[in-house]
Amino acid sequence: MREGGVGPKACITHAFLLLLARTPSTVELGPLVELFHQQQARFREDAAAAAALLDVGDSRPAATLDAATLAAYTVVANLLFNLDETITTK
Repeated sequence: MREGGVGPKACITHAFLLLLARTPSTVELGPLVELFHQQQARFREDAAAAAALLDVGDSRPAATLDAATLAAYTVVANLLFNLDETITTK
């Protein structure tokens, strides 16, 4: 959120590039951005769910970050980390 640029397209593209060493195609980026927006809306409606997701681990997010947005990016990052392309080398 802090380094990827402004908006979900830029942030998701940045994460994709860091994890997969390439930029996503339009076909790949579209569903990821849609997932982000769906999850952001979900976490805006259920702040407790966002807090529970962000409470995992030892570090705490900066208080200046919007919890619903950060939780939505966390879901997208989790998806990216679990792609076959991310975990399998050719």
